[in-house]
Amino acid sequence: MSFQTGVRSRPDLVVEAADVTDVQRAITQGLPVSAQATGHGAMSSDGGVLINTARLDHVHIDPQARTAEVGAGVTWDGVVREAARHGLAPLSGTSPTVGVAGYTLGGGLSPLSRRYGYAADHVLSVDIVLPSGEHRRVSADDEDLFWALRGAGRSFGVVTSLRFKLFPVDRILGGSLTFDPARFPEVLQHYRKWTDEVPDDLTSALALTNFPDSPGMPPPLRGRKVLRVVVVGGEEPALEPLRRIGVLEDTVRAMRYADIAAVFAEPTTPHGFQGDAVVATDLDPAAAADFADLFDPGAEHAMFLVVHHLGGAMATPPTPANAVGHRDARFLVRATTPVVYPAAAGLGALHSTMIEKLGRGSKRRMLNFLFGDAPQQAATCYDPADHRRLTELKRRIDPTNLIRPARGI
Repeated sequence: MSFQTGVRSRPDLVVEAADVTDVQRAITQGLPVSAQATGHGAMSSDGGVLINTARLDHVHIDPQARTAEVGAGVTWDGVVREAARHGLAPLSGTSPTVGVAGYTLGGGLSPLSRRYGYAADHVLSVDIVLPSGEHRRVSADDEDLFWALRGAGRSFGVVTSLRFKLFPVDRILGGSLTFDPARFPEVLQHYRKWTDEVPDDLTSALALTNFPDSPGMPPPLRGRKVLRVVVVGGEEPALEPLRRIGVLEDTVRAMRYADIAAVFAEPTTPHGFQGDAVVATDLDPAAAADFADLFDPGAEHAMFLVVHHLGGAMATPPTPANAVGHRDARFLVRATTPVVYPAAAGLGALHSTMIEKLGRGSKRRMLNFLFGDAPQQAATCYDPADHRRLTELKRRIDPTNLIRPARGI
C-alpha cells in the first residue's frame, strides 16, 4: 500500500523484492519498471512492473567512520534511532515514515541542511540494478552516473542500498513560535527580513494552516487556523527578533535530534494529498493578502502553506558535484491539501497560482516536492545544462526508457 492514497496505480505486476536477485528478475521481464518503498511520492500509472523495496531493510551504522549503510526499503525513523545511539544524526527529513532512498535520490531537504547541505551531497556510494540487469556499486570513480544518482537517481535504475555520512549532532534547539494568523502578511514580511541575518546552523520554516470543522480533522485542531515558525538549530539569541513581534506560544527548547520529528508533527497514517512547490530567490509578502480566504476554517479543504528557508550549505555544490538543482534559491514555497481520490477539481491550479505569486513568479521546482498528479515535469527541477546532461546519460544507460519513475528523466 502506498502512503499517498490520493492517486491510484494499476501495474501489471507487483514484485516485493527480498534481495538484489528479485530486483534483477523483475527488471528483465521487459516491462516498464518503477520502484517504491513507502509510496509518499506515488503517482497514478497503468501497466508495467512495480518493485516494492520495503523488504530491503538492513541498517548498519559505523560510528568510527560516521557512516550509515541502509537498504532501499528503510525509513528515516530506523536510521535516526540507530545513529542516535552513537551521538550521530543523518540528514533525515521532517517525517519519520519517509523512505531514505527516494528522499535522498531526489536531493533530500533536512532540518540540518542549512548547516551541512542536502542529503544527496553526502552520499558515498549507491548500489543499483541498471536497466541491463547489472548490479553495480556506484561511487565517485563513476563520475557521470554518481553525479546523476545524487539528485535524479530514480531515473537510472532500481537502487537497492545507499551509504552516506552521519554527523555529530545529539542535542539541538527545536520547537515553534506561534503567531496570530490574522497577521500573516506582517509576520511573513518580518520572517523574510529575519532570514537575511540568521546563521547557517539555524533552519526554519513558516507555516500557515487551516483545519476545517469536519469529522476528519483531529479534535484539538478542528475549526482552527494556525500560523507558526518552526526552528531547528542555532542559539536562543537568534530568535529574539521574531519573539519581539508578538508570540502567542513558544515551545522552543533544547532536545535530542532523535526527537525532532515531533516538532514538525507530520502525519504518519497513509492519506491522499495534492500539492505543488516552487523554489524562489525571494518572496513577495504583499501577495500574502490575496490568500486569506483560502485559509478560512470554514473552507471545504484543509490548506497547508509552508515557506522553507534554504541557503547556507545548500548553496554550495559538494565535491564531487551532483545533479541537485537551483542552489541559488533562498526559499521553498509549498502548498498542500489532503484529498481523497480523485483529487478535487482545480486544486492543482490553485496551489500553483498561490505559490508562484508568493515566489515572485518562479516556476522552478524541487523533485521531492511534486505531489499527487500535478503535471509539472522533472525539467523544472534542474538547471537547463544539467537537465540536458541527465537526458543524454539516460539515453546511454536506458535507451528504451525501461525505468519510468514518477516525473523521471
